[in-house]
Amino acid sequence: MVSPTAKKIVGVFIPDDTRPRPSTIKWVQEECRKGSLRKVVDEFTRAQDEPLDADLLLVEKIDDSGMTCRIPCKVTDHESPHAFYTEVWFRLDPVAKECARLNDQRAT
Repeated sequence: MVSPTAKKIVGVFIPDDTRPRPSTIKWVQEECRKGSLRKVVDEFTRAQDEPLDADLLLVEKIDDSGMTCRIPCKVTDHESPHAFYTEVWFRLDPVAKECARLNDQRAT
């Protein structure tokens, strides 16, 4: 894993979101970042074109069919000299242990 200092130098550092969250979402988010669901998240992030850091995963919504999650990232484009901010939204089904990318970044 690349150090935060190196990411700051390159311009791709993203600070963790520290907004207060309900306790259930905080617990599920930690399971996705460091617990039982981390392996599923890692498999998903490796399959994406963007360089994603699973430690920045945010759980936005929990419902009967799973969780809506997003991972902020900065990417570079050959047309721009600077990295730009974007997010990858996806659904995570903890029962099936599967992730599916969402096309609409404003998913609800």
